[in-house]
Amino acid sequence: MRYLDSLVAPAALLIAAPAAAGVVLHEVQSGESYGRPSHTVVDVSAEGDGLRSDVVESDSPVTQAGMYMLYPSDDVMVVVNPANKTYMTLDMSAVAAMQQQGQRIAQQMSGMDASTHLENVVINKKVDEAGPIMLGVPTQHVVYEVSYNRLAGGAKQEYHERYEIWATHGLDARLAAAPALTRLAGRPQGPGAADEPKEVREAIASHGLALKQVSTVENRMSIPGVSALMMGPMALMHRGGQKQSSTSEVTAFREEAIPAARFALPKDYTETSMMSPNQSAMPDLGKLPGRPGAPPGPAGAQPPGAAPPAAPPQMPDLNNIPK
Repeated sequence: MRYLDSLVAPAALLIAAPAAAGVVLHEVQSGESYGRPSHTVVDVSAEGDGLRSDVVESDSPVTQAGMYMLYPSDDVMVVVNPANKTYMTLDMSAVAAMQQQGQRIAQQMSGMDASTHLENVVINKKVDEAGPIMLGVPTQHVVYEVSYNRLAGGAKQEYHERYEIWATHGLDARLAAAPALTRLAGRPQGPGAADEPKEVREAIASHGLALKQVSTVENRMSIPGVSALMMGPMALMHRGGQKQSSTSEVTAFREEAIPAARFALPKDYTETSMMSPNQSAMPDLGKLPGRPGAPPGPAGAQPPGAAPPAAPPQMPDLNNIPK
C-alpha cells in the first residue's frame, strides 16, 4: 500500500491557511522505500472547493503520467485515468482501515495478539531558524527528530524519524481563494506516513506551507522466538531494520483562474476498483480455487487415488471482517 502514499503526498504539504485566486503548485518528489527508488512530478491545482493533482512524471505502476486525482471531500480521493477513460474512488478512511486490518490478519496468523498501540512518543525540535528566500517569500528552517515504539502483541517496532522542512506563512493571503487546499492539510506525507503519531503531523503543519521537506524513517522490530519462527523470512527482514527516505519540493507557484470543469469527473468515464476493472470487491480468501468448498479449478485437482489434503484454516472474507 505504499504506492497510496504517493497519491496523497502532493496535497499533504498544504497548510490550513485561511486563504486569494486559483493556484497551481509544481512539486517534485523523490525517495527510496524498501530499496526501491521513486520519482514523481505533480501539478496541484486548487480554486474554491476544487482540488486536483495531475501526474506529470512518475515511475510508479499505480500513478502513471497523465493520470490525475480529484479530492471532492475530506476522506475521498478519485484516481482518474484518461488513457482508458476510467476512474477509481478511494475512501481514505476505508483504505487506512484495510491496511490496519491486513496487519491484524498477519499478526493473528502468526499467533500474535492483534492489538496495537504507541508508547514513548518523543518529539524534539532540533533546529528552528530563519531559512532562505524560496519562491520569493521568506521561510523558516525547522528540524524535528522523532522516536516512538509501536507495540503489536508480542512484537515491538522501534521508530526513529527525522523531518527537515522549509516552510512559510508568506503565501497565506494568496491561497485565500483556494480553501480546498486545507482539505488535505492534516494528512501525512513521506515514507511510513500512515503510521506517524498525529502529534508529528500537527507540529509540521503549524509552520505553514512546506515548500521543501526531507524525511527519513528507520524502524526495527523485536519479535518473540515462536512468532519469529512462524513469520520466517519476514521476521528476519524486520529484525534487520528498514530505512526509507523522501524529498519533496514545490519548485513553482502561480495564480490563475481555473475552470470549474477541471475539477469535475467526466461523465463518460467508467468506474473500476483497486483490484481490476471487472472486480468491485475484495475476494473471499476462503473460496479461492483449490480450497475445500471452493469452486472447481486447476489448483484443486488431485491425482487419481490420492488422499485429500488436510483442510487448511478458513481464510477470511475481506469484505466482512469484524472491525
